[in-house]
Amino acid sequence: MLTNIKEGMAIEPLDIAKKAVSISLDKKSMEPKILDISEISSIADFFVICGGNSDRHVKALLNEIELKLKEYGIRSYRREIDPLYQWCILDYGSVIIHIFYYKTRDYYKLESLWGDAKEVTV
Repeated sequence: MLTNIKEGMAIEPLDIAKKAVSISLDKKSMEPKILDISEISSIADFFVICGGNSDRHVKALLNEIELKLKEYGIRSYRREIDPLYQWCILDYGSVIIHIFYYKTRDYYKLESLWGDAKEVTV
């Protein structure tokens, strides 16, 4: 559980994941998914995976998700960004958001790699 910085209220990890997907859909992300990895990994509770159709689209998704979640008082602990915006990761502790260029997403196939994870209906 994370704390909303502005209001001091607890925010459930699934709510953060769903907000991230909603924000990404507003920016026309490609096939966003939420994977529940809580029972198969200690890394996080949820992975959010979404894609963009260009490096600019990936960058726009990254910036919008980070900005909007920050407006909700939710700040990332860490971010990793490929210099060419082929992939980006936003780490919110119990929620890790992966944003891929669609060809890079096909290459890494995180959904297959974490095939034992339950997919949460978006």
